[in-house]
Amino acid sequence: MEIANLHFLVAEGEAVQRELLVGMLRHLGAQHVTPASDGLGALRLLEIGLNPPAEIAVMDLTLPGMDGLEVIRRLAEIDC
Repeated sequence: MEIANLHFLVAEGEAVQRELLVGMLRHLGAQHVTPASDGLGALRLLEIGLNPPAEIAVMDLTLPGMDGLEVIRRLAEIDC
Protein backbone atom coordinates (compact mmCIF):
# COMPACT_ATOMS: atom_id res chain seq x y z
CA MET A 1 0.00 0.00 0.00
CA GLU A 2 1.31 3.43 -0.91
CA ILE A 3 1.64 6.19 1.65
CA ALA A 4 -0.51 8.48 -0.52
CA ASN A 5 -3.49 6.17 0.03
CA LEU A 6 -3.21 6.06 3.83
CA HIS A 7 -4.88 8.42 6.29
CA PHE A 8 -2.71 9.43 9.26
CA LEU A 9 -3.77 10.90 12.57
CA VAL A 10 -0.91 12.85 14.16
CA ALA A 11 -1.46 13.49 17.88
CA GLU A 12 1.27 15.67 19.35
CA GLY A 13 0.97 18.25 22.13
CA GLU A 14 3.82 20.48 20.99
CA ALA A 15 2.75 22.61 18.02
CA VAL A 16 6.20 22.75 16.39
CA GLN A 17 6.67 18.99 16.63
CA ARG A 18 3.13 18.38 15.36
CA GLU A 19 3.74 20.63 12.35
CA LEU A 20 7.07 18.91 11.71
CA LEU A 21 5.46 15.44 11.74
CA VAL A 22 2.62 16.54 9.47
CA GLY A 23 5.12 18.19 7.11
CA MET A 24 7.33 15.11 7.00
CA LEU A 25 4.40 12.83 6.21
CA ARG A 26 3.21 15.16 3.46
CA HIS A 27 6.75 15.40 2.07
CA LEU A 28 6.80 11.59 1.91
CA GLY A 29 3.60 11.69 -0.14
CA ALA A 30 0.81 11.35 2.43
CA GLN A 31 -2.28 13.15 1.17
CA HIS A 32 -4.52 12.60 4.20
CA VAL A 33 -3.01 13.81 7.49
CA THR A 34 -5.20 15.01 10.38
CA PRO A 35 -3.52 16.72 13.35
CA ALA A 36 -4.67 16.66 16.99
CA SER A 37 -3.13 18.70 19.80
CA ASP A 38 -4.18 16.56 22.76
CA GLY A 39 -5.34 13.08 23.70
CA LEU A 40 -9.01 13.94 24.06
CA GLY A 41 -9.04 15.60 20.64
CA ALA A 42 -7.40 12.54 19.08
CA LEU A 43 -9.92 10.24 20.76
CA ARG A 44 -12.86 12.36 19.58
CA LEU A 45 -11.57 12.37 16.00
CA LEU A 46 -11.19 8.60 16.05
CA GLU A 47 -14.60 8.09 17.70
CA ILE A 48 -16.52 10.23 15.20
CA GLY A 49 -14.73 8.60 12.31
CA LEU A 50 -12.55 10.52 9.91
CA ASN A 51 -13.28 10.49 6.21
CA PRO A 52 -11.33 8.63 4.98
CA PRO A 53 -10.77 6.63 8.18
CA ALA A 54 -7.38 6.94 9.88
CA GLU A 55 -5.37 3.78 9.31
CA ILE A 56 -2.26 4.92 11.17
CA ALA A 57 -2.03 7.00 14.35
CA VAL A 58 1.25 8.68 15.24
CA MET A 59 0.72 9.46 18.89
CA ASP A 60 2.82 11.13 21.56
CA LEU A 61 2.81 9.18 24.79
CA THR A 62 2.75 12.36 26.88
CA LEU A 63 -0.19 14.22 25.34
CA PRO A 64 -1.89 16.95 27.38
CA GLY A 65 -5.06 15.89 29.21
CA MET A 66 -4.95 12.23 28.24
CA ASP A 67 -1.75 10.43 27.32
CA GLY A 68 -1.39 8.38 24.15
CA LEU A 69 -1.58 5.07 26.01
CA GLU A 70 -4.91 6.03 27.58
CA VAL A 71 -6.25 7.00 24.14
CA ILE A 72 -5.31 3.52 22.86
CA ARG A 73 -6.90 1.84 25.91
CA ARG A 74 -10.16 3.72 25.39
CA LEU A 75 -10.19 2.93 21.69
CA ALA A 76 -9.80 -0.75 22.50
CA GLU A 77 -12.80 -0.50 24.85
CA ILE A 78 -15.08 1.05 22.23
CA ASP A 79 -13.60 -1.01 19.38
CA CYS A 80 -13.01 1.82 16.87
